[in-house]
Amino acid sequence: TEALVRENDACTVLVPTSDIGTGWRDPGFDDTAWREATTGIGYERFGGYENLFGANGDVENETYDTNSTVYIRIPFTVGSLEGLTSLVLRMKYDDGFIAFLNGTEVASGNRPAGTPQWNSDARTDHSDSLAVVFEDTDLTAHSGVLRAGNNLLAIHLMNGDTRSSDLLALPRLEAEFVSNPGLGDPGYFQQPSPGFSNGTDQGLPAGPVTFSAPGRGFTTSFSLHLSTPSPTAQIRYTTNGDVPTTSSALYGSSIPISSSTLVRARAFENGLAPGAVAEEGYIKLSGTAQNFSSDIPVVIMERFSGGPTAANGKTFTFFAFFEPDRRTGRTILNKRYSLGTRGGWKIRGSSSTGFPKKAYSIEGWNELNRNKDISPFGFPEESDWILGARYEFDRTLQRNAFIYELSNQVGRYAVRTRFVELFKNDNGGDLSFTDDYDGVYTF
Repeated sequence: TEALVRENDACTVLVPTSDIGTGWRDPGFDDTAWREATTGIGYERFGGYENLFGANGDVENETYDTNSTVYIRIPFTVGSLEGLTSLVLRMKYDDGFIAFLNGTEVASGNRPAGTPQWNSDARTDHSDSLAVVFEDTDLTAHSGVLRAGNNLLAIHLMNGDTRSSDLLALPRLEAEFVSNPGLGDPGYFQQPSPGFSNGTDQGLPAGPVTFSAPGRGFTTSFSLHLSTPSPTAQIRYTTNGDVPTTSSALYGSSIPISSSTLVRARAFENGLAPGAVAEEGYIKLSGTAQNFSSDIPVVIMERFSGGPTAANGKTFTFFAFFEPDRRTGRTILNKRYSLGTRGGWKIRGSSSTGFPKKAYSIEGWNELNRNKDISPFGFPEESDWILGARYEFDRTLQRNAFIYELSNQVGRYAVRTRFVELFKNDNGGDLSFTDDYDGVYTF
């Protein structure tokens, strides 16, 4: 990143006393009669901005109780435009400004309505606390007005009124250029490390693993087949929830699926980083679950082989979301789920944690057990969700959901909700309506 305009850069300043037109915004304008200064420009009557002004940058005598407008011209040069990928204007200002790059308007803050005049006021005040923080405007779309060689950033600075206690304009113009530094071979890093050393790359990742059967509820045992595009790659897989490594089971011709199983697989190939982890959950249904149907969506929280509940944080589970069939309007479990993901859950609430029917906070996880955005039932993507039980105080489950729905229908933002039925299998074995059904929840 290169700063084309910095703090304390040379500029010329004019507080106009009449209309001088718009030519002052152009690089070729004759400003020899203007005051020479360095940025920032403005004044401070009571304390706050005084350390931000450059040499000869105090304009209180010309502006206070006289004119709210100040014109500023900041010349700068660009050696070459080759590799220019982004352009950003950063402004500290009080109260308003309009910025022109080589005569073209490119940014503004608190701009008055209509055509700006030689004595315009800002549209409104810009608070002192915000004025001392850079406000960034992406000018990449305007980078075509830059020239190799001489350029001009012109600022029309405006105060809220002529008797305001302070005034400020302090711009920075930053450009990012990408050159060819002689890069080596492409590489892949398993974990991002912004702000830190990249470590050692592992080459590009191996190809994806494809499953012959999508995740689903099932009743009859079957053979699962895995494949990957490269004939020289190996597929390693796990059924205990771990990320596959080179010491995990080597895939042969098929994997028998006869009980609830989470299969996680990835490809390994010499000279390449391990491929992305692919996973599918297969949920074995008992007779009572096989015969279950509903006219609302169903959520299954499946622990597979069971295990202890986490004392702190969220306990691992696999979430499977089933939706009603578009033709019949019924939800059954002996089919492919619409969304499945690993994730975590914990009991939600305070006094309500003692109720027989628990509310849950749940979240989606990626392959590293970090938050993953998911979109159940077409909701906007988010990692964290709620299964509301409303056991004691709203047994109809309608009080909150009804008001949320009314608010959404009249155009006021509110939480989106769906009624769902929940199965929660914590102890392993086949999913059972008798043992694992938790009832109706507000999702």
